Amino acid sequence: MMRRQAGYIGMLILVAAMVLSACAPAVGQTPRSTVPVPREAAAVTTPEGATMTFKPTTLRQGDQWPTRGEPLFALITGPEGWATFLKQHRSSPEQWPAVDWEHNVVLVALMGGKRTGGFGITITDLLRRENVVTVQVQERTPQPGEMVIQVLTSPYHVVTVPREAFPAGEFTLVFQSPSGVWQVKVPSLDQDGVFRATRAAELPGTNGDATR
Repeated sequence: MMRRQAGYIGMLILVAAMVLSACAPAVGQTPRSTVPVPREAAAVTTPEGATMTFKPTTLRQGDQWPTRGEPLFALITGPEGWATFLKQHRSSPEQWPAVDWEHNVVLVALMGGKRTGGFGITITDLLRRENVVTVQVQERTPQPGEMVIQVLTSPYHVVTVPREAFPAGEFTLVFQSPSGVWQVKVPSLDQDGVFRATRAAELPGTNGDATR
């Protein structure tokens, strides 16, 4: 009887030793805490100096702008400027889709008069970095030997962009296209006007004008 009890006690001691050995950390390792460690919430603000990208919404695009002339890039910030701009180009707001001026502005890209078809222009993206907004523009030209329609054309792309795509206060607006770089200084979006960009290489002392 005594031997059997001694055997039981020995087995209990062995099991207890095995459990303690399994729970103890290995040599050189740091014990893991069972207390949950609080994590900081992920930041949702845009880092200073980061570039933000905005996609425009097409208002109208084609190859028959009402007037033919030189390439033109412009920002239009309100209904009065829009009406003035369209009147200068033999059109009117009634001939265009409605614009929500409270939330949006308009960007215009005119490729200029062409002697044939096969040309096109597209505003693809807006990149905002601090107080500079860059409008990326793609242009299409006929390839050598390509069959094109023999008719006068004037490609254009008119888009709307959320006002939040632009900084508050003064900023520089840059149109970057294969044919060159155009830019204009904009005092703020609060002014209802037409801000026409000028070729960067041709800038005198001012960077554009606003037509009230």
